[in-house]
Amino acid sequence: MTTALAVHEAEVIIPINHHEQPTTERVIELWLVGLSRTTREQYSRDIRQFRTFAKLADFRTISPMTFIAYAQYLEQTYAVATIRRKLASLSSFCSFAVRLGFLTANPMAAVRKPKASTTLAGKTLSQSQVFRMLDRTEDIRDRCLLKVLYSLGLRVSEAVGLRWSDFTEVNTTKTTVSVFGKGGKYRTLVLPQSVWTELTELRTTQQHNGVNDYVFQSYSNRHRKQSGKQLDRCNASKVVKACAVAVGLTSSVSAHFLRHACASHSLANGASIQLVKETLGHANIATTNWYLEANPDDCASLYLNV
Repeated sequence: MTTALAVHEAEVIIPINHHEQPTTERVIELWLVGLSRTTREQYSRDIRQFRTFAKLADFRTISPMTFIAYAQYLEQTYAVATIRRKLASLSSFCSFAVRLGFLTANPMAAVRKPKASTTLAGKTLSQSQVFRMLDRTEDIRDRCLLKVLYSLGLRVSEAVGLRWSDFTEVNTTKTTVSVFGKGGKYRTLVLPQSVWTELTELRTTQQHNGVNDYVFQSYSNRHRKQSGKQLDRCNASKVVKACAVAVGLTSSVSAHFLRHACASHSLANGASIQLVKETLGHANIATTNWYLEANPDDCASLYLNV
């Protein structure tokens, strides 16, 4: 059987046969190969939303004007960051489809994307706000979740994916954790000893606490018995939001606010930008640079003796 093309995605090679009649579903399937589960789910939702808007399943029959109209619809419905992500998903798929020969031209070329904000000032928390959340959270699982998100700057999907086997006690004063992050990459982080002490206390409350069990588990009933099953991203985010609201913060606070706070606070306390980049797992240091702008109360003038 003759192979017309081999698609390379994340070191996975998928041969496409000369006689295969491509469909939008097949191209989407190939496009998603090699991506993390979280990314696949997000991309799939974004593509489904666009196809529902277009009322056409086959991308080859969708007019370029529909793509422009979709972008206008998003501008009236979502925040800038969400719009950019949804359009980026669509653009990525269309570019892939052009490379594959499924589309003759990229219909996203004419779509204008809103500019991203270069500041994260509105999406971070002060140290006092973070400590307020930690001090007021009585549930040990929830408090440990907040501390891990903040102290390590983890994405919520990274935190809920942790198993006890990911932690290594190097010695009596040093514990490391191996984090499976974005792009299928691992990074090893040093865990504050106070956080490790509380995590070991959490482990003693779990019936399912073997090396392959999840650190953060869902509750099985109203008595808050830990089930052994992984706490999912959605419920982990709800935990953070509920803790924020309980101390008088806005309901817009999310788990990602704690990641932002980790970066901003560590930079403010003297950590190097390269160290913060490696800790957060940023692919590009330009992303980490945004956190240098995240403190609206700081200014170079305050460091001058005038």
